[in-house]
Amino acid sequence: MILRRLGVLLAFPLLVCVSCNKDDATSTGNQARPVLTAMSPATVYPGQENVRGRITGENFTGFGTVDLGHGVTLLKTKLVSSTELTVRFSVSEAAEPGPRTITIVTAGGAAASTALFAVQENRAPTASFSASTMNPPMGEAVTFDASASSDPDGTISSYGWEFGTGSRERGSRSRTHTSARGVQGSAHVTDNKKGTGSAEKTIEVSNARPPVAHFNVSPPGGTPHELPF
Repeated sequence: MILRRLGVLLAFPLLVCVSCNKDDATSTGNQARPVLTAMSPATVYPGQENVRGRITGENFTGFGTVDLGHGVTLLKTKLVSSTELTVRFSVSEAAEPGPRTITIVTAGGAAASTALFAVQENRAPTASFSASTMNPPMGEAVTFDASASSDPDGTISSYGWEFGTGSRERGSRSRTHTSARGVQGSAHVTDNKKGTGSAEKTIEVSNARPPVAHFNVSPPGGTPHELPF
């Protein structure tokens, strides 16, 4: 009887240990929990649209969802690597200023931070631009003009342009661009409080070229004759 009780006592902690390991594996999915370290941009403004952002951290493998807090609508997400996630989002014009909670969920669990991202008290500028033509022939220069851009509570301090190359060029209100094929032109404006706004237009380049006239003369030469009057 004593030996039997001793056997039960020896077996009990072993059973508990096995149960704990099984629970831990289920809760983490055999993957480490994600960690958030930075968000770019760190501040945004009410009314900003199509903002491109970058979230960095650790253990993003098995990415599932991301949330940027109230008043911020997520438009697109892309997992770049286990340490980087890119997002595109818009901020409601009615968004209250203050910090936002970034929440990311992966196969390893969830992580949240309120110290990396915030909405500032500033209304974003509105980018608006025109093109001299929306369907130019091949090789014709197109002039883009962002003079119609405005800021409801300040002034626009700088302009930027992008033409499908992935790089942004700082410049003036107008910009001339020539392309041999269709291009998506983007205007970016920044106000005096660092708020930004953007707008896009797609320019379709026509492959048609004007005709070139050719003619032959037969016979190619001869003796001139006087015409009777």
